[in-house]
Amino acid sequence: KDFDGLITGSVDSVIRGKLFDPQAKVEVGEKIMTSGVGLYPKGILIGEIKEVIVDQNDLLTEVIVEPSVNFKRLNKVLVVPAAQTAEESILE
Repeated sequence: KDFDGLITGSVDSVIRGKLFDPQAKVEVGEKIMTSGVGLYPKGILIGEIKEVIVDQNDLLTEVIVEPSVNFKRLNKVLVVPAAQTAEESILE
């Protein structure tokens, strides 16, 4: 099941996120992927949920994400979108 949220990174390579749906039930080990909204295409693996934090005083569930890459060893990133089929091109 897909849930919308927002994730942010930090200089110490910790990725934190907030889920917009307060009823969202996520579990440690679930994958976090790009949604396709904004700059990056849908389906790029960001990482895996390492911790779920439910705070009764905060409406949004927070997650800590283990990145799928070691950012300290990352020099360059190239995002190559998947080729479109003829049907997808017609729909645009």
